[in-house]
Amino acid sequence: MKKIGTLLFTILLMFTLSSVVNAAGPISFKEDSYRDPLTGEVVLAVYELGLNGELVEVPIEVYKAEMERSAIEKSKLDKVIKQEESLNKIFDHSNPLSLTNITTSPEATAGVINHKYYKFVSQHSFEHHSTNAVKVSNAIYCNSTTECPITTGWTESISHSFSATVGTGEKIQAVQAGAGYNYTYASSKLIEYELPVPVGKTAYVGFRPKLKSNYGVLQYWHHYINTHTLLSSEQASVTYPLKNADGSANGYYLLIDNNTGQPL
Repeated sequence: MKKIGTLLFTILLMFTLSSVVNAAGPISFKEDSYRDPLTGEVVLAVYELGLNGELVEVPIEVYKAEMERSAIEKSKLDKVIKQEESLNKIFDHSNPLSLTNITTSPEATAGVINHKYYKFVSQHSFEHHSTNAVKVSNAIYCNSTTECPITTGWTESISHSFSATVGTGEKIQAVQAGAGYNYTYASSKLIEYELPVPVGKTAYVGFRPKLKSNYGVLQYWHHYINTHTLLSSEQASVTYPLKNADGSANGYYLLIDNNTGQPL
């Protein structure tokens, strides 16, 4: 009777463990890691989309180099923002050379002799990664003796964002044209690749998108017959997600500790 009771307990324990999450195969984290100097986050493993559309692990040294480059770009971006906030105007209307290359603007429709339009002139552009990871899966608790698999559960859209001066559809279209992109958002990809959640941890998959920020001047022009007159200009900016070749959002996938919000 005692043997039967022990057997039933063992079967019940095995069923309980398997109902939480199935154990993953022999996948392990690398011993090396990267501590983000800005956020203090310690990253043990990071992944990106491969050519076959599946996640592949990124060497920590490669990720470190990319994050350091991104930090430099972000520092440049912050410096530009501070400089431009201290200026009333960042476009010199008094310099005729600054208008020379725009007198035949493509926005001025042929044959229209009295037309006003906006034109965005990008002066600074920087690529950088979002400091926050977007949640793209449910959190699971790894109640097992080996690491547990987790995949992305849904896609998240990362939308473009504008400065407060860009508040109308006409201005938005002008900034998009000047910045050189024609979409409003990019989405993370739904991936079946399994990431390993450490034993005893509760974690979810996070996506850290790669972004591009453009800062410059939004000009308002008057096209009358063959003359283009600059009526006004104002500071403007846009930040938008970069895309992979397949149209999905570019960026890194990480395991995020559900309790601390930090990468594992």
